Amino acid sequence: MVLNEWNFEMKNFDASDEMVGKVNCAVCEHGILGGRWFARIKSGGYMVALCCPLCEEVFMKGPLGYVRRIETYQKMGSGS
Repeated sequence: MVLNEWNFEMKNFDASDEMVGKVNCAVCEHGILGGRWFARIKSGGYMVALCCPLCEEVFMKGPLGYVRRIETYQKMGSGS
């Protein structure tokens, strides 16, 4: 496990052998199929998927905006 300056847990992860559906990259919203993300980072109560090194770098420069976007999507999806 690697902690960066924001104390986010970071590790490269391949979940291609797990039953993972489609997720979207938290930064560019590119669809990631079959658990083939570049990295997943735990941020607050969320596990954020990132598709490539550039998206990881962008996320780490300003994670709060991306986490807020995820929260907004969840609220919209739950009808709250």
